[in-house]
Amino acid sequence: MDKKLLSTVIVAALAAPMAAMADTTLYGQIHMNVGAIDDGVTDEMAVRNHASRLGVKGSEDLGNGLKANFQLEWEVSPDEDGAGSLGSGQNGGGDGGFARRNQWVGLSSDSWGEVRIGRHDIPTKMAQGKFDQFNDTDGDIGGIVNGEHRADNVIAYISNDFNGLSFAAAAIAGEGTNTNDGLADAYDLAAMYSNGPIFASLSYLSYGEGIVGFGGANVEPSLVRLVGTYNVTEDLMVGGMYATYDADATTGDEDTWGLSAKFSMGSNAIKAQYMTSETDTAGADFEEDEWSIGFDHSFSKRTTGYVMYNDYETENANSEYDSFTVGVVHKF
Repeated sequence: MDKKLLSTVIVAALAAPMAAMADTTLYGQIHMNVGAIDDGVTDEMAVRNHASRLGVKGSEDLGNGLKANFQLEWEVSPDEDGAGSLGSGQNGGGDGGFARRNQWVGLSSDSWGEVRIGRHDIPTKMAQGKFDQFNDTDGDIGGIVNGEHRADNVIAYISNDFNGLSFAAAAIAGEGTNTNDGLADAYDLAAMYSNGPIFASLSYLSYGEGIVGFGGANVEPSLVRLVGTYNVTEDLMVGGMYATYDADATTGDEDTWGLSAKFSMGSNAIKAQYMTSETDTAGADFEEDEWSIGFDHSFSKRTTGYVMYNDYETENANSEYDSFTVGVVHKF
């Protein structure tokens, strides 16, 4: 065989798999920190993983403005610390293996938006915008406020942007017996508006009978959440959050408020956040308070180092958790 022809055949054979993967992206992040942790019982130094992840995502152009899309993402645990932390809604999975995050397949259109099927963040979680300044750390808002859920059996719809206004909806199948036998045993709706310095969202979540993670038989809790952020200047952003959780029972209703702020200075940023909630319980209200302050330094677009302090306490149960940590996040 002609050497030039042979070379062409070999190059084509090697290029074919690469072409097939042209619209597929391997990505992830590693987030580790070290610091002093005091939960009122144990006071120690610790090295911890915070929602490190590995994923693959991609799309195929089907023509006429239609695309097929997918995402498969897992939480990975470089550090075998499965204890998590009292103030965090995102830690855990510390067995050195994998834990499922968003994993779905869907279709999108230039005209009608996108439908996704699988395991997915619910619209209420998606609609927080950039309010949470301490995501995936001890100060994550998931330690205080309801609605930070990632659910199985989701059929999600995400609209296109209409002059800054967009919508998201999700039906969650219970796949159980009796009342949990439909495609929308739990459901979630969210509207988001983003225009210049303003972001605002309003969401409503119906948990169903324990489908998303709260409630039980014959109990269908619900949650309404309002979020807003405003860029006061190019460098300063402030945010507010209010959520009210209806336990659909005699006790357990909860109201949560939050404030956050971020001041950027080139590659550096100072952040602060405060969250408080009050739950109606039998006999007495249960109160939680959490505040965090931190300093970030961006070494590059993919690598950030930080120092932060977090304090969480319950006024009625007399429990407290605080941490002072130094960490690094590298994205790839």
